[in-house]
Amino acid sequence: MPARILSLIAPAAVSLLALLWPNSARALDPTHDKILYMVADAHLDDEWNWTIQDTINSYIPATLHTNFAFFAPYPHYVFNWEEAWRYQLVKEYYPADFLTLSNYIEQGCWRLSGAAVVAGDVNTPSPEALMRHALLAENYYQQTFGKTSTDIFLPDCFGFGYALPSVAAHCGVKGFSSQKLSWGCWTNIPFTNLGRWIGPDGASVLAVLQPGGYGSTVSDNLANDSAELTRLTNNFAQTGLWLDYRYYGTGDQGGGPTPASVNWVEQSATTTNGALNVLSSGSDQLFRDLTTSQINQLPTYRGELVMQTHGTGTYTAHSEMKTYNRENELRGDAAERAAIIADWLQGGGTYPQEKLNKAWTSFLWCQFHDLLTGTAIPAAYPFAWNDELLALNEFGSEETHGVGVLAKAMDTTAQGVPLVVFNPLSVAREDLVEAKVTFPNVPAAVRVFDTNGNEVPSQMGTPAGNSVPVTFLADVPANGAAVYDVRPSATPSGLNTGLSVSTSQIENARYRVQLNSAGDVMSILDKVNNRQLLNAPIRWAFLYDLSTSWPNWEVQYAALTGTPTSYLGSSGTPAFQILENGPARVSLGVTRCNAGSTFTERIRLASGGAGDRVEWDVSANWNTLKTLLKLSFPLAATNSLATFDLGLGTIQRPNETAKIGRAHV
Repeated sequence: MPARILSLIAPAAVSLLALLWPNSARALDPTHDKILYMVADAHLDDEWNWTIQDTINSYIPATLHTNFAFFAPYPHYVFNWEEAWRYQLVKEYYPADFLTLSNYIEQGCWRLSGAAVVAGDVNTPSPEALMRHALLAENYYQQTFGKTSTDIFLPDCFGFGYALPSVAAHCGVKGFSSQKLSWGCWTNIPFTNLGRWIGPDGASVLAVLQPGGYGSTVSDNLANDSAELTRLTNNFAQTGLWLDYRYYGTGDQGGGPTPASVNWVEQSATTTNGALNVLSSGSDQLFRDLTTSQINQLPTYRGELVMQTHGTGTYTAHSEMKTYNRENELRGDAAERAAIIADWLQGGGTYPQEKLNKAWTSFLWCQFHDLLTGTAIPAAYPFAWNDELLALNEFGSEETHGVGVLAKAMDTTAQGVPLVVFNPLSVAREDLVEAKVTFPNVPAAVRVFDTNGNEVPSQMGTPAGNSVPVTFLADVPANGAAVYDVRPSATPSGLNTGLSVSTSQIENARYRVQLNSAGDVMSILDKVNNRQLLNAPIRWAFLYDLSTSWPNWEVQYAALTGTPTSYLGSSGTPAFQILENGPARVSLGVTRCNAGSTFTERIRLASGGAGDRVEWDVSANWNTLKTLLKLSFPLAATNSLATFDLGLGTIQRPNETAKIGRAHV
């Protein structure tokens, strides 16, 4: 029903909403009516100890048919299922079931849960990616079913960052629920169950933090359950509202709640003289039902809700997934900016919205909480890699096309080979460009010039056929491009940029970096501020991994603070090699072995604005089992707190503590 009609009949809003949502608590008053929302789900890991093929072939149809069978005999039964992408799979692989499913969604007994493409990790993805989840999912729900979800539904995940409530609130999401904090939160769980979680900018969502396990069963009539009455009493003491919210169902292969559980919830929901009012509910119904005044009286929490141990190890596993994910986030942003410029230059109507949405979806599903984090079986990852690379190729193609349109509008006259350098950032940038330039005849050297004819620092790598690697310093405006002229030359660039390199030291205008005989960086002198940045050498410590039950998920604090079994460089002789020595960049390679593993560090310094950082490019052949590797930077400056960029705001966390307590926000 359109909102304008609802506004005309506001006095009857309570009864009308109760009709629109048959199991709504709007007709009840939680200040004196005791209300229990029972949320049924069949948690399904898209990939974990199985592959996406198993999910499509077995677990999705089992979930559909199990729950379809409950609706007729149990008229109050409401089932919740998350992931917009999963609904797309149903439509593609099971079109007949999709029609049945659509009918149940229309009736309101099958609820769309979670405003996201998938139930993904929410710590590694950028806020932009999290917003894309909500945008793409809600658009799909609305266009396909005429309904949307208003919650973040993450029964199983590995912690929740401080930016999440702000991201959710700005996407129109009202609430959040998860049972995972019972596995051990860095902070004490701030609510008995229900409260308001506030993000960095003051925006907030309702949060249910202790709903019980998603695989819970029901074995009695909850309308007269003494344990549930105790929970409601405890909640009332903190909130002033007689409300509770509980999961029941199954996991992790989908399906549905047990028939006995569904039967008991049906009996509970139809009991009219019980101590509690039990609602078989959508996962976001509580968030829809509460009034503004009721929300304002809830307890609040401002900070992060991340895991103490379980989940900490996931951010060290499957680094290729983290790399692909971040490359896609950046490439997707660059492709969209380039496409907007091209669309404007061509008079409109050329923006490739469908292609870009498809590319975003292709890699967003790979943010599923057992894929991006690295906790799935090896057989699962080729499917994710394939879609990550498809997205990268699609984004790259659209970025290239957009910049090509821009290049045609620019003056690309050059004595040599013109290169158009595109900067997709919203700030001007002076940084190094690495390009491969093809010449009819490979020159002895190259030199690079800007549009004003001024030479910029440049150097040439080792040619492969007629393809010549060129590295040069470029200065490009925000959301813009600049043309550089790569000219063949008999002699290389002779610009004095203050770069130097030896087998024990590299230096630029900003830093002097020195290594000891073991290959450790022992000194970083900030020449601009005349300050030594280290109070001891940077070392790679090998530590015994104490995790046994959940090694992919966990890194034990006791292991990180234990005595190292050895250090990289503590035995054997390091191999030093000068890799680059030019006016654009210097690079020193250090190869070392320890405990069966080999590491090559490429320590680099650049000229110009790119020289305000010291870079490490590291490759490792890792063969050391049951071992953690910890790279320690012993800084000369100390602080009890460290500030972390969240992409949307910042947070300060205590340093070197087993349990951070409540972070400073």
